[in-house]
Amino acid sequence: MKIRPITPEDSDAVATLVNASYSGFDPEFRMVGRRVQTGERIHAAIVQRGERGVVAESDDGGQLLGVSLWRPYGDPVKASHLHLLFVHPDQNRKGLGGELISRHWEQSKADWPEVGIFTLNVLKGSYWALPFYAKQGYRVYQEGDEGSVPHLSTYFRGPHPPGRQPPEPYFILHYQPAGDVPQKTA
Repeated sequence: MKIRPITPEDSDAVATLVNASYSGFDPEFRMVGRRVQTGERIHAAIVQRGERGVVAESDDGGQLLGVSLWRPYGDPVKASHLHLLFVHPDQNRKGLGGELISRHWEQSKADWPEVGIFTLNVLKGSYWALPFYAKQGYRVYQEGDEGSVPHLSTYFRGPHPPGRQPPEPYFILHYQPAGDVPQKTA
């Protein structure tokens, strides 16, 4: 397996991976709070909104095994929001999700030296994801945390993509101060 920077040409394969990851779930769960991903939406995230990311692919390049896509917040950038993290079901519990998060942290710190916090949203019904993110060091946002956690308010102030507002009721916001990320990324 190799991990490389995401490109706009990966858009359709990323959308296919994201949608396939929900294929075994109740259609109502899949659609609550999220739209079906399309290559066009992924492409726009990369090209128009300047999102960054990495993909993991099989050694022969024939199969996408995982994706991590993130966006900056603030000027200068103080928050890096993990927009997508998906791993092919065959790769679950093999460390790929953790590796993709580490790449997010490392690249964000390299690209935006003043980044102070990492955020992500999890669909409320994604019970399997909550312990995973806790293991990575993320905390669940509680109302008022933005007043005591440096840089967290940067995420709430945007800029958010056109037509989108910060965390909607179907998401649980998680955060991790940059100083708390594991030392392996230093």
